[in-house]
Amino acid sequence: MVQAVLFDLGDTLLDFAKMDNDRIAQEGASGAYERLRKAGCKLPSLNRYRRANIASIRWALIRHKLNGREFNGLPLMWRQALRWGAPNNEEFMWELAWDWYKPVVPHSSIEPDLIETLIKIRAAGLKIGIVSNTFIPKEMLDKHLEMMGLLEHLPVRIYSSEIGFRKPHPVIFYRALAAVRTRPQDTLFVGDVIKNDIVGAARLGMRTAWKPKHGDAHLTSGADFVIRRISDLMPILLPGNDGRVSVAAAEQRQQ
Repeated sequence: MVQAVLFDLGDTLLDFAKMDNDRIAQEGASGAYERLRKAGCKLPSLNRYRRANIASIRWALIRHKLNGREFNGLPLMWRQALRWGAPNNEEFMWELAWDWYKPVVPHSSIEPDLIETLIKIRAAGLKIGIVSNTFIPKEMLDKHLEMMGLLEHLPVRIYSSEIGFRKPHPVIFYRALAAVRTRPQDTLFVGDVIKNDIVGAARLGMRTAWKPKHGDAHLTSGADFVIRRISDLMPILLPGNDGRVSVAAAEQRQQ
């Protein structure tokens, strides 16, 4: 019996268009730089400010990739801002973090029927939530989800930046299972990255549904199901005889 559906976030619930990362970083740095300037900070050049922040993130990515742990990008940005005399104020730092993140938002979209599908899944009695690998602070991602109209439909949101472990580490999955209060065998995990989402969840005994990225459809995922959009889950989640929801027949399994 499937009692909960857990989703990856990026390229699963939120679809991202191809982005020019350098341009996004430049836009984010420019917005944050202007906020610091207005606060009276003694700043270096914009390029030096941008490079210093990006370098701190890159070093953190390297360190934490080696041990499978996760970090939160906010303290890194906070330390950089204090170097230039920024107010040591939490509200100011959240606004600064949003300056860095918000250029990403216009490049994101959701499927036209996604919210309707999430409502139907919850109406069927299933719990739903997010399990996402990200160094972005929780508050930034929640704000993005709210702007997309998704936040109220995703009551459980587990971010690696808060947990300290990335998928496929079992800790982050177990934290999500505890939040939705289901057993692995009663949970379906939906994601786009085979190693992190499909293999990681399956190791714990969860059923899995793979939503391949563009160009990945030729790969063999080992997932129980392959979907092209989130609404494809509805034929998989069928009413059981006892009025609950069960996974559809085994012939749906990927060959």
